[in-house]
Amino acid sequence: MLSTRRGLSTAALMTGLALVAAACGGSSGGGKAGTPDNGSGGKKGGALKVLGAGDIDHMDPASAYYQTSYSLLRAVTRQLLSYPVSSDEKKSVTPVPDLATGDPEITNGGKTYKFTIRTGAQWDTTPARQITGADAERGFKRLCNPVQPSGGIGYYVGVIVGMKEFCDPFAKVAPNAKAIGAYVEGHKVSGITSEGNSITINLVQPAGDFVNIVAMPFASPMPVEMNNYIPDDPTFRTHFISDGPYKITKYVAEKNIELVRNPAWKSDSDPLRKAWVDTISVVQGSDEGPIQQQLQAGTQDVAWDTTVPVANIPSLLAAKDPNAQKVGGGRIDYMVFNTLSTNNNKALARKEVRQAIEYAVNKKAVIQVLGGPDLFTCTGNVLSPPILGYQKFDLYPTPDCAGDPTKAKEMLKAAGFPNGINLTYIFRNKGKAPAIARRCRPS
Repeated sequence: MLSTRRGLSTAALMTGLALVAAACGGSSGGGKAGTPDNGSGGKKGGALKVLGAGDIDHMDPASAYYQTSYSLLRAVTRQLLSYPVSSDEKKSVTPVPDLATGDPEITNGGKTYKFTIRTGAQWDTTPARQITGADAERGFKRLCNPVQPSGGIGYYVGVIVGMKEFCDPFAKVAPNAKAIGAYVEGHKVSGITSEGNSITINLVQPAGDFVNIVAMPFASPMPVEMNNYIPDDPTFRTHFISDGPYKITKYVAEKNIELVRNPAWKSDSDPLRKAWVDTISVVQGSDEGPIQQQLQAGTQDVAWDTTVPVANIPSLLAAKDPNAQKVGGGRIDYMVFNTLSTNNNKALARKEVRQAIEYAVNKKAVIQVLGGPDLFTCTGNVLSPPILGYQKFDLYPTPDCAGDPTKAKEMLKAAGFPNGINLTYIFRNKGKAPAIARRCRPS
């Protein structure tokens, strides 16, 4: 029998498909009304009140990997390329210029990309200063720091010339700010050069998805001043320097985050972010039930990291409230295997064991926890529509996605584990994650 001991951790990256009912800034109680923006239909000013359960996984863009973290980073960081806000699914997943003045100049048979950074894009330093190619280069270098290396490092190592050669020694550098900063500033990635407001990146071979890789928050530029802090440690989080439309004025872990307008940000340098509200307040510590009640009452504006309680969905749909609607985008839930674990006689290093777990998991039960088949579909792979590269296939199909414990036990027996194995499953202790862990566990 497969049994599961449950632990606590932050979540893996997830995107949402949910039913929402919320008032936005200017509502009956959630936010102070703003003033109309010339001809756009939007309103400038006011306060956005955000209510949630838990915290970000990381503030450092090099290591942030959770959707809630990305929602914060969207307000305080920028990338060379990024994604527009659009109801058109195709447009919303197509990278467009952000810090870059335009699309990259691609030469050398698709292996060299040159970006030029917009004049007027600035850091919130004293005094404010222009973002440079060196800042963008530093962002790539920090991806493999020895303290909080990026979970997305595989997108860059083996793709950018010299990245592996830069990263391998970096892993052995002392885990303190002085040593890390010295290595970043004293060593080069041979495939990355910068001069003034430009950065040039050379690839090992042509990569059609490189613009998507550059658009991920991992590759955010970073000012040299942040070398004074250990990546993503508490002092890093309380001294974060913004280049987005907002800056962080208060961060208390697991409690609240306060943002105000960044005086160094210029709207004419940013084609993607409208920055309608004056302030954003994120208060943590609530469960999805109370959060939903406050959203419907209009005392809060946006849910931070929770979805609508399943029990509320039928009544919201039946009421045909214009503020309640299904919103798409897909959701990704996945297990991460520690193939280096010595537990169970190194069972997870065996492909056959990992395949047995694939058959054992009850994905149908996960869907029920999230809101049922009206809102979610079992895709059987890590990508979901409209993510670029999605293809409809399932390597480990089971009837109705409900799992096949019998097949899983047979595979474990064939792999040399006739009595099964004991696994420790680490999951986020907020929102629906605990319920998912209970329902999907193999048995």
